[in-house]
Amino acid sequence: MSMRTTQLIQPLPPRKGSTLIELIVAAGLLVTSISLLATGTVAGLKLQRLEHQQAVATDELSNQMEHMLTLSPLEAAAAIGKLKISAWAQLTLPDAKLEAEIVDDEHGPRVVMQFQWARTGEAKPLVAVGWLDTANESLPNQTTAVTGDADEA
Repeated sequence: MSMRTTQLIQPLPPRKGSTLIELIVAAGLLVTSISLLATGTVAGLKLQRLEHQQAVATDELSNQMEHMLTLSPLEAAAAIGKLKISAWAQLTLPDAKLEAEIVDDEHGPRVVMQFQWARTGEAKPLVAVGWLDTANESLPNQTTAVTGDADEA
């Protein structure tokens, strides 16, 4: 036997470090994780902003209705023409609109208010209905719309 055939095959030493494939997979996972985190953060912030706008609109509508219900029916009919959206709501809600109407039918005299502002999609307005306390006063049917403009405040 020759010396060539009797050589011992030495095992390869263990590799230290990583292969290019491992690096590509790790980079792909990192990019995917960052993009999912960014998308979730943006969606969460948008949802938080919409929730805040909904809360402001609900407070504004509630305050306006509460004020109207403290008035007598004739004072409420006169006050509908003087409705004004608060500066707080005008700054928070883009293109805010408040509509009010006094309805007197078989259900009794009531104030119907609708509050709308610019939102994405086909959003329905917030609606509040409050019954007026009548002392045998007759009410004219009257509808008024108020548009909020931050320059008017």
